[in-house]
Amino acid sequence: MHKVDNKFFVVMGGIAVLGAILFVLVLLLTSPYKTNIIEEMSFGKGVNFLNLLFFYGSLIILFTGFFSSFFFWIKTASNSENNLYSQAVMSFRRGILMGILICLLLVMQSLRIFIWWDALLVVGMIILLEMYLMVK
Repeated sequence: MHKVDNKFFVVMGGIAVLGAILFVLVLLLTSPYKTNIIEEMSFGKGVNFLNLLFFYGSLIILFTGFFSSFFFWIKTASNSENNLYSQAVMSFRRGILMGILICLLLVMQSLRIFIWWDALLVVGMIILLEMYLMVK
C-alpha cells in the first residue's frame, strides 16, 4: 500500500467513525416521538427540525466515510494505476453521492412518498449527476 492509501483510509475511517458516533448520539439524545416530519416540513417547531437535520446529517457523514473507503478499496484492488489522488477524489465524490442518495430515499420514506418509480427517478438523478461530474 502506498502512503496515499493509508492516509485516505485513516481519514475516511475517521469520518465514518465520527458519523457513527454522531448517529448514536442523535439516537440516544433525541426523542423520535416528539418529531413528526409533516409538522417539521412546515417549520412548526424549530427544535424538532434540528433533530431531523442532525439525524440525516450524521447519516450522510457515516455513509460518506463508509462508501468512500469502500469505493477506494475496490478501485485500488482492481486497478494498479499510479494516480491514486484522482482515485481518492473520485471515491470521495461517489461516497458523498451515495450518502445523499440513501438519505434522500429515507426522507422520501418518512414523507410517505417512497414509491419505486419515484425512487428510480432519484437514483437516475444521482447517476446523471455522477456522469456529468465524470465528464467535467
